[in-house]
Amino acid sequence: AMLGPIIDHFGLAWSLRLGFLITTVARGALAVAPTERSMQLLIFGLLPVGHALGAPALTIAMKRCTGSESGNSVSTANFAWLYLALVLGIAACGPTIDLVTIFLASGMPRASRYSQLLWICSGLSLVGLMICIFTLE
Repeated sequence: AMLGPIIDHFGLAWSLRLGFLITTVARGALAVAPTERSMQLLIFGLLPVGHALGAPALTIAMKRCTGSESGNSVSTANFAWLYLALVLGIAACGPTIDLVTIFLASGMPRASRYSQLLWICSGLSLVGLMICIFTLE
């Protein structure tokens, strides 16, 4: 991970919080992005930074919380569910980027046709941020 040194510097809890915060802001801003250029900056700039901070920190936090190093079958199953969710998310990224590229090429209106969905995604990121703030030490 290119942002590994930043995660090491801030620590796991703050990196996870920062990743969720950046992702929440990027998704919310994407829902109201006025121009194609601003959408591209959010999709290819801010959103990947949030995910690059959050995903590795989430994996490390999950591993610490489940204790999957101990070989406990329940912990291993929980870690497997996390990886399943990550793989499904990765699989959905390609088609999503293709759809966004197609819509940008055809010229999206000022407010995205999918702004409601983006607001829901931003809200889910906010829920993750709140969980990180109140549960991590």
